[in-house]
Amino acid sequence: MKVKNISWNSFNNHINKLAEKIKKSGKKYDLIIGIARGGLIPAVALSHILNIPMGVHTVKSYYGKNKKPPQSDVYVSTTFRINMHTKILLVDELVDSGDSIKESSERLKKLDSDIKSMDIAVLYYKENSCVKPDYFVKKFKSDVWLYFPWENKETYN
Repeated sequence: MKVKNISWNSFNNHINKLAEKIKKSGKKYDLIIGIARGGLIPAVALSHILNIPMGVHTVKSYYGKNKKPPQSDVYVSTTFRINMHTKILLVDELVDSGDSIKESSERLKKLDSDIKSMDIAVLYYKENSCVKPDYFVKKFKSDVWLYFPWENKETYN
């Protein structure tokens, strides 16, 4: 498996490109939901850049480099209850297989039938994913493992 290290500089450039794509779409969102853990940093950055409140959804499908079925929990700020929002932007750092983002999307829609639209924004996505995000900056082949600057690489070895 090939390894690609994402630097903070690359992250900053790519998060700004992602925000520009979202702005250029003309779509308006009233809540960003960041997928913990990896999607929290991109979600916070987009929340600041786009001036949209943010909630958190926890889903985990990787334990180190070992893939397991996704498990999820939703934590949305009590200040911004999910049922007050109908246009959701679901944010993660990466869509790999697509299982986690698919689980997140389905779970959130079950929790609140008032959601009118939910789009997906990620920095990167892999070509083998079962889900194609609405917004992304870069596409990778499925044999590339991405290390993000906020990750502890020793966790994956």
